[in-house]
Amino acid sequence: MEFTQLGNVQAPVSEPATAAETEQLDAEFAGLLPGRGVRSRVRDAAHKFFAIGWVTGVRNGHTGPALTSVSLPRADVYGAFHWLEDALPGEDAPPVLRQAVRYHGSMIGRHGLLWVTGITATVAPGDGEEYRYELSERTGDGFRVRVSRVRACSITPVRIFG
Repeated sequence: MEFTQLGNVQAPVSEPATAAETEQLDAEFAGLLPGRGVRSRVRDAAHKFFAIGWVTGVRNGHTGPALTSVSLPRADVYGAFHWLEDALPGEDAPPVLRQAVRYHGSMIGRHGLLWVTGITATVAPGDGEEYRYELSERTGDGFRVRVSRVRACSITPVRIFG
């Protein structure tokens, strides 16, 4: 811990987040998270910045009840995550329902642009998660399933949603 001298009293200059601050900010951050489709790298980066803002607000007394129990608009929260997603390099985020993907798997006759219409998650060896996708083509009145149980390595997400 760093200290500065204030008269005859030493006051801390910096201090990591306390257990109570961390508990509060973790609970609030979990409530803001969008559902599926946020890379762990993006979630972790967002959490670090959220923690800085939360602890700074608490320690500087800027957490008064101006808008108690009023949530931020979901569009603002999702927009921040999408901005961070675009700003961070790395692997693509997993696709979400109703997102377009390019299929390039073993069923060559089905290659091309398809839509995610189903996602199944299972626990994989090593405590990870494995996702399988149901891919469909758009028809005049909905979707028609073209490929099922598709592994993530067989698709490339496209930033088209519908």
